[in-house]
Amino acid sequence: MNEPDLPLVSVVVPAYNSEATIGACLSGLLSQTYPRVEIVVVDDGSTDRTGDICRAHEPLVRYVRQENAGSAAARNAAFALARGDLIAFCDADDMFLPAYLDRAVDAYREAGEGRHIVMCEALQLTATGVAHGRRLIGGHFPRRRQRLAILQKNFLPILSVFPRELLDDVPGFAEDLDLVEDWEFWIRAVLAGWKVIFQSEPQALYRLSPGAKSTDERRHAAEDDIIRRVREQHWDVLSPEEQEFVSLRLTTRPPRLIDLLAGEALREREDDRARVLYRQLAAVSSEDPRVKARALLLGYVPGLTTLGRLRQRSIDARMGGRIQGPADGSHQRGAGADQTKDDKEIPS
Repeated sequence: MNEPDLPLVSVVVPAYNSEATIGACLSGLLSQTYPRVEIVVVDDGSTDRTGDICRAHEPLVRYVRQENAGSAAARNAAFALARGDLIAFCDADDMFLPAYLDRAVDAYREAGEGRHIVMCEALQLTATGVAHGRRLIGGHFPRRRQRLAILQKNFLPILSVFPRELLDDVPGFAEDLDLVEDWEFWIRAVLAGWKVIFQSEPQALYRLSPGAKSTDERRHAAEDDIIRRVREQHWDVLSPEEQEFVSLRLTTRPPRLIDLLAGEALREREDDRARVLYRQLAAVSSEDPRVKARALLLGYVPGLTTLGRLRQRSIDARMGGRIQGPADGSHQRGAGADQTKDDKEIPS
């Protein structure tokens, strides 16, 4: 296909106090081998040098500053500015490798274009560097029953590409949410009939940070709120099985919280408590075969909690600390690395 016939891709970058990472982020975007790229950065009221760094890259980067309003508002502002046929998300602390957009657009075209969202594989970047080749997705994503899967957890990373027509069905992020707003966005898209495909070659670096020891109660409360919104706003379009899950989920804790508590119980050698929690996790994770299998084994097979404890310690060591989740514990409203990471799942 000749270059003029290729779709223009608009990369949307919300940024808030991202001076430590935005330069590397923009360097990755400007190094893309794909020839038709538009970079749109919306600075959500940064008080550091984020704006100076972005302006230094103009006119190759479209930079706009707004008053601090949160990552959802920043992404919505970027949508309004974007001129591309396709939209790509990139957080201010993530990095695209040179072939990222080439591979994503190829995957979209091979799927027949249309109502498809391309979720893209990445390598995890931690305080100790690239995490020994550990991948963000690892090939485990729901190819079938994606509606039920997206209700169970946000399996879609922010590293995704989709046609701008999606915004006709899902007109932007919910700006009253300052956590997990990307999950609510993807739920609306998948329930509206959009299908997720997987670009399996890791062509990005996804930054993770060790979290605090305590669980993030605000995030888990936000996840509960999303499920209540599904019941209130989308109940009539759910299948009986999906309705049954939503009803179950409203009586249990979020799967991510259950998994974190179970891992903590393993670390503390509270094996009986860990087994109970893993059984609960299996019940709310039917569409994630990897998580369900691990939960069933740890919940029901005698003696496996010891092996689970050793695995947990190994993961902690490889990731440079005890990983509570993708967030670093900072919860100011804003669209920077520490805010947007709150919305995303850490792989199991």
